[in-house]
Amino acid sequence: MRKYIIAALAFATILAGGLTFTACDDVDDVKDLTLDRLLSPTNVTAFIRNKTNVELKWDAINGATSYTIGVFQGNPNDGASALITESTEDVTYTITGLEGETEYTFGVKSVAEGKNDSKWSLITRSTDAEQIFYDVSDDDLQATSVTLRWPAGETATTIVITPGEITHSVTTDEITAGAATISGLVSETTYTAKLMNGEKTRGTVTFKTLIDFGDATVVQEGDNLVDILDNAAENAAIVLVSGTFDLGEYALTKSVNISGYKSSDKPTINGRFTVGATTISLSLTNLIVDGLYEQDNLLELKDANANVSNLNIIGCEIRNTNKHLIYANKIGKFGNITIDNCIIENVKDSEGDGIDLREGSELTSLVVNKSTFRNGFRTFLRCQVTNTATVSFNECTFYNVCTLDNSNNSGLFQMDKTTASSQLSVKKCFFYGVGIENPQNTASGVWAKKGKMKATCSYIQNYYYNCPNLWNTSNSQYADAHDDVAMETVDPQFIDAASGNLTIGNQTVKDLAVGDPRWY
Repeated sequence: MRKYIIAALAFATILAGGLTFTACDDVDDVKDLTLDRLLSPTNVTAFIRNKTNVELKWDAINGATSYTIGVFQGNPNDGASALITESTEDVTYTITGLEGETEYTFGVKSVAEGKNDSKWSLITRSTDAEQIFYDVSDDDLQATSVTLRWPAGETATTIVITPGEITHSVTTDEITAGAATISGLVSETTYTAKLMNGEKTRGTVTFKTLIDFGDATVVQEGDNLVDILDNAAENAAIVLVSGTFDLGEYALTKSVNISGYKSSDKPTINGRFTVGATTISLSLTNLIVDGLYEQDNLLELKDANANVSNLNIIGCEIRNTNKHLIYANKIGKFGNITIDNCIIENVKDSEGDGIDLREGSELTSLVVNKSTFRNGFRTFLRCQVTNTATVSFNECTFYNVCTLDNSNNSGLFQMDKTTASSQLSVKKCFFYGVGIENPQNTASGVWAKKGKMKATCSYIQNYYYNCPNLWNTSNSQYADAHDDVAMETVDPQFIDAASGNLTIGNQTVKDLAVGDPRWY
């Protein structure tokens, strides 16, 4: 009896071993067998395109002359009927016209005359919320109201606006017109509006109401901006309606908020600001500030007692400076700096660094969001403050920066006089054309020069392309371990980079959804 038990156990072990080997061995996908039924497509993938379209891809199957695509809500093997059935001879197909915020099951099967169709290969994906809202034009914005637009005839039930929790019931006439006006808003406030059809989102748009001139100083083209600043009260709100204004080098002695009236018609200021022995705040919104290669920077601290408690640069274009964007040469203090939704370009790299705060100056925080930096910059961030500082870059695009080949180029990020109590965060940023190939100065265009990063760093979902010296083996802090810092991707195929249009043409890079969102 014992030998039969042993034999049975041995047989069971062989069966188990066979199953184990089958599961663990690397086996190529079977694509060609002599069967009366075609094999099912393999490696089916599904990508969301334009919120509610789904692009399907799969590997070709030998013997198949076409493929049937089915769209289901539920599993067809459990009896779910196809909502959509299509046929193609290609190995990629895009399904259009799906509902937003809905889970679908997509099936692909092989077809050939004289053979039974294959079984379904299935994959499940949920569509994004629809986006049928048009962007809000300046002509549809007022200080306390907005007109929102979408394709005429598209059904909706309500528009929900936050903050304020405003709910507007959409009328039949508004559906016919594809437009609704909502009043009772607050001036200079950023709102998000959602177009709803029952519980489903049909569109989302963000807008900012215009300035209520109220107590603001309104500046028209031809007015003297220098005189207006000289005579302004502390914390004055100054609104430039349109035009070009010559500022030269202007020494700020008070806190001011300078805004362009409409983001689509940004007024231009030619010049820069300096701060001496005073404490001020400065806010710049919806402006073009042009140094004309006559000014060294946008803002410079000129005295040991200079103190900029808050610097906000929002929705601006800053261009054509000789040395820096912001500068403090071992003196003065910056509190909180915020740069948001800006394009900053053509900062000469010959004599200074981009954001250049030398040891002896101070910084509390620098937050940069959804902005583009293009052309120039020797070392991009030279933050040598000794105090504890917090620095973050989120969803930014860097193009053709840190390309100067000399010993003063320390690459993208330098925080070498502080301690681990300071923080640097770089998240969802895209880098193109940083540095040059085989520079004499081996640190030119590295992510961070060896020994020049003392802050505690956090790097999340960053990508790069055509940055030949980013990880220099002899002089980059991240030469040996950089996949967690940033990952290489393919050519983004910018539409017209030379002219400043960095719109991404490559779908693979678009799908990464990194860098300044205006470009994807």
